[in-house]
Amino acid sequence: MPKSDYQLTSRASKATEREDESDLLASSDEPLKFSVRRDLEQEGGNSRRIIIFIVIVLALGLGLTFLVQSFVSQGNGNGQTSSSTSTSEEAIEIAGVTISDVEKEDSESIRQISDSQYTDVELNLGSPANVNAELKLEKIDYTPYKSFSELRLTLSEVATGLPSTKISYDNKTDKVVVTMDTVSPLDISMLQEIRVDTGNVTQIFPQQVEGDMEITVSFFENVKFYAAVEGKNVLVIYFKSDSQFSVSSTTTASETTSSAASSTSSSVSTTTVSSTSSSAASGTDQFDNAVSQNKQTVTNTKVTDNSLISETYYYEDKGTSFEFSWAIRGANPAVPNATAEYVAADGKNYIEVKISNLSYDLLHALGRQKAIINISTASSNMVDVYTKGFTGGTATFWVEVKAKKDFRLHSTNTVNSYRLLSIELMD
Repeated sequence: MPKSDYQLTSRASKATEREDESDLLASSDEPLKFSVRRDLEQEGGNSRRIIIFIVIVLALGLGLTFLVQSFVSQGNGNGQTSSSTSTSEEAIEIAGVTISDVEKEDSESIRQISDSQYTDVELNLGSPANVNAELKLEKIDYTPYKSFSELRLTLSEVATGLPSTKISYDNKTDKVVVTMDTVSPLDISMLQEIRVDTGNVTQIFPQQVEGDMEITVSFFENVKFYAAVEGKNVLVIYFKSDSQFSVSSTTTASETTSSAASSTSSSVSTTTVSSTSSSAASGTDQFDNAVSQNKQTVTNTKVTDNSLISETYYYEDKGTSFEFSWAIRGANPAVPNATAEYVAADGKNYIEVKISNLSYDLLHALGRQKAIINISTASSNMVDVYTKGFTGGTATFWVEVKAKKDFRLHSTNTVNSYRLLSIELMD
């Protein structure tokens, strides 16, 4: 055996012995270098194995964590605490937005709308004269009811009336879009998709589009709507879906007659009240008139200010006549002073009806050119009822007729809390 090998073996077997550095250096270097290199390779291999082991452990730990979270999430979805509840709570916390998660009874609504008054036709409300760059959308309130839902949009107090506003419906996407001219949000947080989990609405999405406020309301089925203006700064929109119309059609007769506007004789329930036929010229009350083609007057000496509210309207084909009525409230009796007489324009016949003592009239407030009549008038003398202006507490209407025939202006019936001012057109 060569000396160098022996010395190396001796050093290996006598690890505790101290040797001269010169003797160590005198030994063969190659076996020593080989041994050191081999030891280093072994140590490097062990380090890599440790790192790989740690990585595998971490990966398994993360995978187990995600798996546990997934099971917990699914468990919550099947439990009592649902994700929809938390979403609703978040929506309620948006500044200026209130989403009610409690479905109310129809009777709790301050306004009762009949099925015949809902429409899916585009509405253009308000006036360009009311457009104001300072207008803000301050509040969005959504309330579901048993057979409809209500969306209340409140503008800032600087409003002098409803600005130009368009309400349109797309039956392909089941969305209603409300566009208010030059209106911005009070708080930027309003501009987000607001999920709704109650009633017929699924989402409310306010957006600022080219300086206008655009509010998209989404539904899960076909829907119709009705709009009303309260005061100068509140737009209220009622929505009724197909399935809710079915609910309405199965109500009892007494429930049906409580609607705020009825279109057929079977759904109109009126109560006749006492009236007097004394002359208006004598300074006494006159709530009824005989059928004629002459000028007619309804007089109530107890109402002298503009405190009455014309909040909705009724129409009814009685078979031998057609009757259109304005529903009035605000006094006892809520009978406005009114006149009706024939006028002619553009070769057509109209009966001009002027209703005084009003603080509000629905059709003029909505900016409509005429009333929406959803039943056939083919067999009657009725054509349309047009708005002609609201000034100084007096609302003017032109009732277009097919021919100059007898009519009757009267206020002798009530429906619920409304007193009716009616014009009856003889066939």
